[in-house]
Amino acid sequence: MIDNTWLGFEHLAEKIFAELHPQATVMHNDKILGQISGILRQIDVSIRAKVEGQEILVIINTKYWSKPADITTIGKFASVVEDVQATKGIFICRSGFAEIIKQYALRKGIELLNIYDAQSKKWNLEIKLPIIGWNITSKMAAM
Repeated sequence: MIDNTWLGFEHLAEKIFAELHPQATVMHNDKILGQISGILRQIDVSIRAKVEGQEILVIINTKYWSKPADITTIGKFASVVEDVQATKGIFICRSGFAEIIKQYALRKGIELLNIYDAQSKKWNLEIKLPIIGWNITSKMAAM
């Protein structure tokens, strides 16, 4: 189980994306030179891969906050995505996102996510899954 700190949250993101993309290079606490700013930018998690002959770079920003991320935070991250010329930006916030910023992030090309440690005993309290109607009585009667 990943520890419940901001650093543990970053490592959880790294682990999940490394498992989702085994052919990619996934790196925690990466430093990437900004093409506009000319300075090294700290990236929580980066994903580098070659897709159909093209190099792609996805950068991930994680926030282990107790409040939802706001538009200012997303705007700052959008500028980092542009500066390092990433193919895509993913923003992960433990407490979710204010409704108003979802369209803004979409227009900026930033994917908003939340992640959970499946080994945590609390994940099932935070995730709400739609239940599809299933009549257990009729299934049992057919047995």
